[in-house]
Amino acid sequence: MNIITGMLFFALAFRMGVASMPSVVGAAIPGMPAWEAGIQPGDVIEKIDGEKATSYMDIIRSSAFSDGDITMEGTHLNGEKFEVTITPDRTGTRPQIGLIPANSLKIPTFQDPGASVTSKGTAAAKAEPSFLQGDTFRTINGEPIENYAQLQRTFAAKSNQTLKTGVNRKGTPATEIVEITVGNNPFRSLGLMMDIGQIESIQEGSPAARAGLKVGDKITHIDGKDVGKALNPLRLPNYFSEKAGETVPLVVKRQQDAANPTEVNLNVVPLDNPAWLEHPVYPNTPLAVGSLGIAFHVIPTVLKVEEGSPADKAGIKPDERIKKIKIMLPENETSADWGGMPEVSYEFDDKNVNWANAFWEIQMRPGWPVELTVSNKRQLREVKLTPWVDPNQQPGEQWSLPVRGI
Repeated sequence: MNIITGMLFFALAFRMGVASMPSVVGAAIPGMPAWEAGIQPGDVIEKIDGEKATSYMDIIRSSAFSDGDITMEGTHLNGEKFEVTITPDRTGTRPQIGLIPANSLKIPTFQDPGASVTSKGTAAAKAEPSFLQGDTFRTINGEPIENYAQLQRTFAAKSNQTLKTGVNRKGTPATEIVEITVGNNPFRSLGLMMDIGQIESIQEGSPAARAGLKVGDKITHIDGKDVGKALNPLRLPNYFSEKAGETVPLVVKRQQDAANPTEVNLNVVPLDNPAWLEHPVYPNTPLAVGSLGIAFHVIPTVLKVEEGSPADKAGIKPDERIKKIKIMLPENETSADWGGMPEVSYEFDDKNVNWANAFWEIQMRPGWPVELTVSNKRQLREVKLTPWVDPNQQPGEQWSLPVRGI
Protein backbone atom coordinates (compact mmCIF):
# COMPACT_ATOMS: atom_id res chain seq x y z
CA MET A 1 0.00 0.00 0.00
CA ASN A 2 1.38 3.46 -0.87
CA ILE A 3 0.17 7.03 -0.94
CA ILE A 4 -0.27 7.21 -4.70
CA THR A 5 -2.30 3.98 -4.76
CA GLY A 6 -4.33 5.36 -1.86
CA MET A 7 -5.24 8.45 -3.84
CA LEU A 8 -6.39 6.30 -6.77
CA PHE A 9 -8.59 4.09 -4.59
CA PHE A 10 -10.07 7.12 -2.85
CA ALA A 11 -10.88 8.85 -6.14
CA LEU A 12 -12.49 5.65 -7.43
CA ALA A 13 -14.71 5.44 -4.35
CA PHE A 14 -15.98 9.02 -4.55
CA ARG A 15 -15.61 9.82 -8.28
CA MET A 16 -15.21 13.50 -7.53
CA GLY A 17 -11.89 15.09 -7.24
CA VAL A 18 -9.14 16.81 -9.08
CA ALA A 19 -8.24 19.87 -7.10
CA SER A 20 -6.68 19.09 -3.72
CA MET A 21 -6.83 21.70 -0.98
CA PRO A 22 -3.42 22.65 0.45
CA SER A 23 -2.46 20.52 3.46
CA VAL A 24 -6.06 19.42 4.09
CA VAL A 25 -6.80 15.82 5.06
CA GLY A 26 -9.42 13.96 3.04
CA ALA A 27 -9.13 10.68 4.94
CA ALA A 28 -6.99 8.94 7.53
CA ILE A 29 -6.64 5.24 6.73
CA PRO A 30 -7.91 3.15 9.69
CA GLY A 31 -5.13 1.41 11.57
CA MET A 32 -2.37 3.58 10.12
CA PRO A 33 -0.24 5.92 12.29
CA ALA A 34 -2.06 9.17 11.44
CA TRP A 35 -5.44 7.57 12.21
CA GLU A 36 -4.14 6.24 15.52
CA ALA A 37 -2.90 9.75 16.35
CA GLY A 38 -6.43 11.09 15.91
CA ILE A 39 -6.08 12.88 12.57
CA GLN A 40 -9.54 13.36 11.03
CA PRO A 41 -11.01 14.28 7.61
CA GLY A 42 -10.99 18.05 7.25
CA ASP A 43 -7.98 18.59 9.51
CA VAL A 44 -5.67 21.33 8.24
CA ILE A 45 -1.98 20.49 8.73
CA GLU A 46 -0.24 23.82 9.39
CA LYS A 47 3.22 22.79 10.59
CA ILE A 48 5.37 19.69 10.19
CA ASP A 49 8.32 19.38 12.55
CA GLY A 50 8.04 23.11 13.21
CA GLU A 51 8.12 24.08 9.53
CA LYS A 52 5.13 25.66 7.80
CA ALA A 53 3.18 23.26 5.56
CA THR A 54 2.15 25.03 2.36
CA SER A 55 0.85 22.13 0.27
CA TYR A 56 -0.22 18.53 0.63
CA MET A 57 3.06 17.46 -0.95
CA ASP A 58 4.74 18.64 2.27
CA ILE A 59 2.81 15.93 4.13
CA ILE A 60 3.81 13.26 1.62
CA ARG A 61 7.46 14.28 1.67
CA SER A 62 7.60 14.47 5.46
CA SER A 63 6.58 10.82 5.82
CA ALA A 64 8.34 9.42 2.76
CA PHE A 65 11.73 10.83 3.73
CA SER A 66 11.48 10.67 7.51
CA ASP A 67 14.00 8.76 9.59
CA GLY A 68 12.14 9.21 12.87
CA ASP A 69 8.92 10.53 14.38
CA ILE A 70 6.98 13.40 12.79
CA THR A 71 5.32 16.22 14.73
CA MET A 72 2.25 17.74 13.11
CA GLU A 73 0.36 20.83 14.22
CA GLY A 74 -2.93 22.01 12.83
CA THR A 75 -6.62 22.70 13.26
CA HIS A 76 -9.46 20.19 13.44
CA LEU A 77 -12.65 20.73 11.43
CA ASN A 78 -14.37 22.01 14.60
CA GLY A 79 -11.72 24.73 15.06
CA GLU A 80 -9.73 23.03 17.82
CA LYS A 81 -5.94 23.20 17.60
CA PHE A 82 -3.88 20.02 17.84
CA GLU A 83 -0.31 18.83 17.98
CA VAL A 84 0.50 15.14 17.53
CA THR A 85 3.62 13.03 17.22
CA ILE A 86 3.38 10.29 14.60
CA THR A 87 5.68 7.32 14.09
CA PRO A 88 5.54 6.40 10.38
CA ASP A 89 4.85 2.81 9.32
CA ARG A 90 8.06 1.42 7.82
CA THR A 91 6.84 -2.05 6.87
CA GLY A 92 6.42 -1.16 3.18
CA THR A 93 8.77 0.17 0.54
CA ARG A 94 8.76 3.63 2.10
CA PRO A 95 7.63 5.19 5.40
CA GLN A 96 3.93 6.09 5.48
CA ILE A 97 1.48 7.65 7.91
CA GLY A 98 -1.72 6.85 6.00
CA LEU A 99 -3.27 10.13 4.92
CA ILE A 100 -5.18 10.92 1.72
CA PRO A 101 -5.73 14.51 0.52
CA ALA A 102 -9.08 16.27 0.45
CA ASN A 103 -10.89 16.95 -2.78
CA SER A 104 -12.61 20.20 -3.64
CA LEU A 105 -16.36 20.78 -3.78
CA LYS A 106 -16.15 21.04 -7.56
CA ILE A 107 -16.98 18.00 -9.69
CA PRO A 108 -14.16 17.60 -12.23
CA THR A 109 -14.34 18.43 -15.91
CA PHE A 110 -13.17 15.66 -18.25
CA GLN A 111 -11.71 15.71 -21.75
CA ASP A 112 -14.90 13.99 -22.91
CA PRO A 113 -17.67 16.53 -22.28
CA GLY A 114 -20.26 13.75 -22.41
CA ALA A 115 -18.63 11.60 -19.73
CA SER A 116 -20.79 10.86 -16.70
CA VAL A 117 -19.72 12.17 -13.31
CA THR A 118 -21.78 9.59 -11.42
CA SER A 119 -21.23 5.88 -10.84
CA LYS A 120 -23.60 3.50 -12.62
CA GLY A 121 -26.28 1.92 -10.47
CA THR A 122 -26.05 4.51 -7.69
CA ALA A 123 -28.52 7.05 -6.35
CA ALA A 124 -26.50 9.88 -7.89
CA ALA A 125 -26.90 8.34 -11.35
CA LYS A 126 -30.69 8.52 -10.88
CA ALA A 127 -30.73 12.06 -9.44
CA GLU A 128 -33.05 14.70 -10.90
CA PRO A 129 -31.86 16.88 -12.53
CA SER A 130 -28.53 15.24 -13.34
CA PHE A 131 -25.18 16.14 -11.83
CA LEU A 132 -22.88 17.62 -14.49
CA GLN A 133 -19.19 18.18 -15.02
CA GLY A 134 -18.04 21.37 -13.32
CA ASP A 135 -20.87 21.49 -10.75
CA THR A 136 -19.82 22.93 -7.40
CA PHE A 137 -21.63 21.85 -4.22
CA ARG A 138 -23.03 24.81 -2.29
CA THR A 139 -25.84 23.51 -0.05
CA ILE A 140 -27.50 20.37 1.30
CA ASN A 141 -31.13 20.72 2.34
CA GLY A 142 -30.65 24.48 2.19
CA GLU A 143 -27.70 24.54 4.60
CA PRO A 144 -24.39 25.90 3.25
CA ILE A 145 -21.52 23.49 2.62
CA GLU A 146 -18.12 25.10 3.16
CA ASN A 147 -15.64 22.32 2.41
CA TYR A 148 -15.26 18.74 1.24
CA ALA A 149 -15.01 17.30 4.76
CA GLN A 150 -18.36 18.85 5.64
CA LEU A 151 -19.84 17.35 2.47
CA GLN A 152 -18.49 13.91 3.43
CA ARG A 153 -19.84 14.11 6.97
CA THR A 154 -23.26 15.33 5.85
CA PHE A 155 -23.65 12.54 3.31
CA ALA A 156 -22.58 10.00 5.94
CA ALA A 157 -24.69 11.41 8.79
CA LYS A 158 -27.80 11.51 6.58
CA SER A 159 -26.98 8.32 4.71
CA ASN A 160 -30.53 6.90 4.65
CA GLN A 161 -32.22 10.17 3.70
CA THR A 162 -33.16 11.68 0.36
CA LEU A 163 -31.28 14.98 0.12
CA LYS A 164 -31.69 18.19 -1.82
CA THR A 165 -28.21 19.20 -2.96
CA GLY A 166 -27.67 22.72 -4.24
CA VAL A 167 -24.99 23.10 -6.91
CA ASN A 168 -23.63 26.00 -8.90
CA ARG A 169 -23.37 25.02 -12.57
CA LYS A 170 -20.14 25.71 -14.45
CA GLY A 171 -20.19 29.13 -16.12
CA THR A 172 -23.19 30.47 -14.19
CA PRO A 173 -23.22 33.21 -11.52
CA ALA A 174 -22.14 31.97 -8.08
CA THR A 175 -25.52 33.00 -6.67
CA GLU A 176 -27.41 30.79 -9.13
CA ILE A 177 -28.15 27.48 -7.40
CA VAL A 178 -29.65 24.40 -9.06
CA GLU A 179 -31.33 22.03 -6.61
CA ILE A 180 -30.76 18.32 -7.30
CA THR A 181 -32.69 15.63 -5.41
CA VAL A 182 -30.59 12.53 -4.70
CA GLY A 183 -31.71 9.43 -2.85
CA ASN A 184 -29.83 7.01 -0.61
CA ASN A 185 -27.66 4.05 -1.58
CA PRO A 186 -28.73 1.04 0.52
CA PHE A 187 -26.03 -1.44 1.48
CA ARG A 188 -26.22 -4.65 -0.53
CA SER A 189 -25.47 -7.81 1.40
CA LEU A 190 -25.39 -11.57 1.01
CA GLY A 191 -27.19 -12.22 4.29
CA LEU A 192 -24.07 -13.44 6.09
CA MET A 193 -23.15 -12.48 9.64
CA MET A 194 -19.46 -13.08 10.17
CA ASP A 195 -17.18 -13.35 13.18
CA ILE A 196 -15.50 -10.27 14.60
CA GLY A 197 -11.73 -10.19 14.92
CA GLN A 198 -9.63 -8.74 17.69
CA ILE A 199 -9.21 -4.98 17.94
CA GLU A 200 -6.31 -4.10 15.65
CA SER A 201 -5.97 -0.42 16.42
CA ILE A 202 -7.20 2.23 18.87
CA GLN A 203 -7.10 6.01 18.42
CA GLU A 204 -5.32 8.06 21.06
CA GLY A 205 -7.72 9.90 23.37
CA SER A 206 -10.76 8.11 21.91
CA PRO A 207 -13.78 6.82 23.86
CA ALA A 208 -12.33 3.31 23.48
CA ALA A 209 -9.00 4.37 24.97
CA ARG A 210 -10.72 6.16 27.86
CA ALA A 211 -12.90 3.10 28.53
CA GLY A 212 -9.86 0.82 28.84
CA LEU A 213 -10.17 -1.18 25.63
CA LYS A 214 -6.88 -2.64 24.41
CA VAL A 215 -5.44 -3.83 21.13
CA GLY A 216 -6.02 -7.60 21.04
CA ASP A 217 -9.39 -7.44 22.82
CA LYS A 218 -12.26 -9.23 21.09
CA ILE A 219 -15.69 -7.68 21.62
CA THR A 220 -18.13 -10.52 22.32
CA HIS A 221 -21.22 -8.70 23.64
CA ILE A 222 -22.68 -5.20 23.34
CA ASP A 223 -25.70 -4.20 25.41
CA GLY A 224 -25.93 -7.89 26.30
CA LYS A 225 -26.21 -8.93 22.63
CA ASP A 226 -23.94 -11.50 21.04
CA VAL A 227 -21.66 -9.97 18.39
CA GLY A 228 -21.87 -12.10 15.26
CA LYS A 229 -25.23 -13.71 16.01
CA ALA A 230 -27.44 -10.92 17.35
CA LEU A 231 -25.32 -8.02 16.08
CA ASN A 232 -23.66 -7.94 12.68
CA PRO A 233 -20.03 -6.74 13.05
CA LEU A 234 -20.39 -4.83 9.78
CA ARG A 235 -23.17 -2.76 11.35
CA LEU A 236 -21.29 -1.82 14.51
CA PRO A 237 -20.21 1.56 13.06
CA ASN A 238 -23.92 2.42 12.75
CA TYR A 239 -24.86 0.85 16.08
CA PHE A 240 -22.44 2.97 18.08
CA SER A 241 -23.04 6.12 16.04
CA GLU A 242 -26.73 5.90 16.87
CA LYS A 243 -25.87 5.64 20.59
CA ALA A 244 -23.72 8.79 20.71
CA GLY A 245 -23.57 10.19 24.24
CA GLU A 246 -25.05 7.06 25.84
CA THR A 247 -23.24 4.63 28.12
CA VAL A 248 -22.92 1.32 26.30
CA PRO A 249 -21.80 -1.82 28.21
CA LEU A 250 -19.32 -4.13 26.48
CA VAL A 251 -17.90 -7.55 27.21
CA VAL A 252 -14.50 -8.29 25.71
CA LYS A 253 -12.37 -11.39 25.67
CA ARG A 254 -8.83 -10.43 26.70
CA GLN A 255 -5.92 -12.80 26.17
CA GLN A 256 -3.98 -12.58 29.44
CA ASP A 257 -1.89 -15.59 28.42
CA ALA A 258 -2.02 -18.19 25.66
CA ALA A 259 -4.25 -20.59 27.58
CA ASN A 260 -6.60 -18.45 29.65
CA PRO A 261 -8.56 -15.62 28.00
CA THR A 262 -10.42 -13.44 30.47
CA GLU A 263 -13.81 -11.75 30.12
CA VAL A 264 -13.67 -8.04 30.92
CA ASN A 265 -16.72 -5.79 31.36
CA LEU A 266 -16.36 -2.18 30.24
CA ASN A 267 -18.55 0.84 29.57
CA VAL A 268 -18.00 3.17 26.62
CA VAL A 269 -19.64 6.47 25.60
CA PRO A 270 -19.57 6.89 21.79
CA LEU A 271 -18.93 10.20 20.04
CA ASP A 272 -21.29 11.69 17.48
CA ASN A 273 -19.31 10.53 14.43
CA PRO A 274 -21.08 9.27 11.28
CA ALA A 275 -20.86 5.57 10.47
CA TRP A 276 -18.66 4.26 7.66
CA LEU A 277 -17.07 7.68 7.12
CA GLU A 278 -13.75 5.81 6.99
CA HIS A 279 -13.89 3.07 4.37
CA PRO A 280 -11.95 -0.23 4.32
CA VAL A 281 -10.58 0.47 0.84
CA TYR A 282 -7.57 -1.87 1.01
CA PRO A 283 -7.44 -5.64 1.57
CA ASN A 284 -5.53 -5.09 4.83
CA THR A 285 -7.53 -2.11 6.11
CA PRO A 286 -9.58 -2.92 9.25
CA LEU A 287 -13.14 -1.71 9.66
CA ALA A 288 -13.24 1.48 11.73
CA VAL A 289 -15.87 2.45 14.28
CA GLY A 290 -15.28 6.19 14.24
CA SER A 291 -17.55 6.95 17.19
CA LEU A 292 -15.40 4.68 19.41
CA GLY A 293 -11.98 5.07 17.80
CA ILE A 294 -11.37 1.37 17.20
CA ALA A 295 -10.68 -0.74 14.12
CA PHE A 296 -11.00 -4.50 13.70
CA HIS A 297 -11.05 -7.09 10.96
CA VAL A 298 -14.19 -9.05 10.09
CA ILE A 299 -13.36 -12.76 9.90
CA PRO A 300 -14.96 -14.69 6.97
CA THR A 301 -16.34 -17.40 9.26
CA VAL A 302 -20.14 -17.56 9.08
CA LEU A 303 -21.91 -17.33 12.44
CA LYS A 304 -25.44 -16.72 11.18
CA VAL A 305 -27.33 -16.73 7.87
CA GLU A 306 -30.29 -14.39 7.51
CA GLU A 307 -33.47 -16.23 6.59
CA GLY A 308 -34.54 -15.74 2.98
CA SER A 309 -31.30 -14.01 2.03
CA PRO A 310 -29.18 -14.85 -1.04
CA ALA A 311 -26.80 -16.83 1.18
CA ASP A 312 -29.68 -18.76 2.72
CA LYS A 313 -31.06 -19.65 -0.72
CA ALA A 314 -27.55 -20.71 -1.81
CA GLY A 315 -27.37 -23.19 1.07
CA ILE A 316 -24.62 -21.54 3.10
CA LYS A 317 -24.67 -22.63 6.76
CA PRO A 318 -23.30 -21.36 10.08
CA ASP A 319 -19.73 -22.42 10.90
CA GLU A 320 -18.79 -22.56 7.22
CA ARG A 321 -15.92 -20.40 6.06
CA ILE A 322 -15.56 -18.28 2.94
CA LYS A 323 -12.22 -19.06 1.30
CA LYS A 324 -12.56 -16.86 -1.78
CA ILE A 325 -14.87 -14.28 -3.29
CA LYS A 326 -15.05 -13.14 -6.89
CA ILE A 327 -17.16 -10.10 -7.76
CA MET A 328 -18.15 -10.51 -11.40
CA LEU A 329 -19.50 -8.26 -14.11
CA PRO A 330 -23.22 -8.62 -14.78
CA GLU A 331 -24.05 -10.84 -17.74
CA ASN A 332 -23.52 -9.24 -21.16
CA GLU A 333 -21.84 -6.18 -19.66
CA THR A 334 -18.23 -5.04 -19.88
CA SER A 335 -15.92 -3.07 -17.65
CA ALA A 336 -16.30 -0.14 -20.05
CA ASP A 337 -20.04 -0.10 -19.29
CA TRP A 338 -19.07 0.61 -15.68
CA GLY A 339 -16.52 3.34 -16.24
CA GLY A 340 -13.61 0.90 -16.29
CA MET A 341 -14.55 -0.81 -13.01
CA PRO A 342 -12.75 -4.20 -12.99
CA GLU A 343 -13.81 -7.55 -11.63
CA VAL A 344 -12.06 -8.34 -8.35
CA SER A 345 -11.38 -11.46 -6.32
CA TYR A 346 -9.95 -12.06 -2.87
CA GLU A 347 -8.67 -15.19 -1.19
CA PHE A 348 -8.93 -15.55 2.58
CA ASP A 349 -6.58 -17.43 4.87
CA ASP A 350 -5.09 -17.04 8.34
CA LYS A 351 -3.29 -13.84 7.32
CA ASN A 352 -5.86 -12.39 4.91
CA VAL A 353 -9.11 -12.23 6.84
CA ASN A 354 -10.60 -8.86 6.04
CA TRP A 355 -14.15 -9.55 4.89
CA ALA A 356 -15.01 -5.85 5.37
CA ASN A 357 -12.89 -4.83 2.39
CA ALA A 358 -14.60 -7.41 0.14
CA PHE A 359 -17.96 -6.17 1.43
CA TRP A 360 -17.01 -2.59 0.52
CA GLU A 361 -16.01 -3.70 -2.98
CA ILE A 362 -19.50 -5.21 -3.37
CA GLN A 363 -20.96 -1.79 -2.57
CA MET A 364 -18.81 -0.14 -5.24
CA ARG A 365 -20.34 -2.54 -7.80
CA PRO A 366 -24.10 -2.42 -7.20
CA GLY A 367 -25.94 -5.38 -8.67
CA TRP A 368 -22.84 -7.37 -9.61
CA PRO A 369 -23.12 -11.13 -8.90
CA VAL A 370 -20.53 -12.85 -6.75
CA GLU A 371 -19.03 -16.31 -6.63
CA LEU A 372 -18.01 -17.69 -3.25
CA THR A 373 -15.74 -20.61 -2.50
CA VAL A 374 -17.18 -22.10 0.69
CA SER A 375 -15.50 -24.55 3.06
CA ASN A 376 -17.33 -26.77 5.54
CA LYS A 377 -14.05 -28.33 6.81
CA ARG A 378 -14.63 -31.45 4.71
CA GLN A 379 -14.88 -30.06 1.22
CA LEU A 380 -14.91 -26.92 -0.90
CA ARG A 381 -17.79 -25.85 -3.11
CA GLU A 382 -18.57 -22.83 -5.24
CA VAL A 383 -21.85 -20.94 -5.09
CA LYS A 384 -23.08 -18.01 -7.14
CA LEU A 385 -25.43 -15.40 -5.74
CA THR A 386 -26.43 -11.78 -6.19
CA PRO A 387 -26.33 -9.37 -3.22
CA TRP A 388 -29.67 -7.99 -2.13
CA VAL A 389 -31.06 -4.93 -0.45
CA ASP A 390 -32.84 -6.40 2.57
CA PRO A 391 -36.56 -6.03 1.73
CA ASN A 392 -37.52 -6.16 5.41
CA GLN A 393 -36.18 -2.63 5.98
CA GLN A 394 -38.64 0.24 6.13
CA PRO A 395 -38.23 3.21 3.75
CA GLY A 396 -36.15 5.89 5.45
CA GLU A 397 -34.59 3.33 7.78
CA GLN A 398 -32.43 1.42 5.31
CA TRP A 399 -28.85 0.65 6.23
CA SER A 400 -27.20 2.96 3.71
CA LEU A 401 -23.82 3.87 2.31
CA PRO A 402 -22.10 7.11 3.35
CA VAL A 403 -21.63 8.07 -0.33
CA ARG A 404 -24.08 8.84 -3.12
CA GLY A 405 -22.05 7.75 -6.15
CA ILE A 406 -20.68 11.10 -7.31
